Amino acid sequence: MIKSVSKKIATSLIALSFASVGVMGTSQNVNAASWHKGTPKAMQGTWKTKAGYKMKIGKTSLNYGPKLGSSPAKYKYLGQHRYAVNTKLGGTLKVTATAHHLKMQGTTYYK
Repeated sequence: MIKSVSKKIATSLIALSFASVGVMGTSQNVNAASWHKGTPKAMQGTWKTKAGYKMKIGKTSLNYGPKLGSSPAKYKYLGQHRYAVNTKLGGTLKVTATAHHLKMQGTTYYK
């Protein structure tokens, strides 16, 4: 009788330990693509089109030129050199940025 009770207790302890490992081992969903303040390092600098239009992108804002001024920015990395950049003047822009090219709203900029 004592052997059967101790066997039941041992079995229930093992089952309880597996259940606690299952609860503790579950992963939480995390949103890796969160919005960051400023602009990505790959976009920072002075960019110009072949037509001569210039745009300066700083650490925290996009400067659209003397007529429009600058606007604070935040960005989200989308993968493969693509970013979603949100500004007060331009709304959310889809941008592809490499070392020497910047594509934004169908326009290609060069360093």
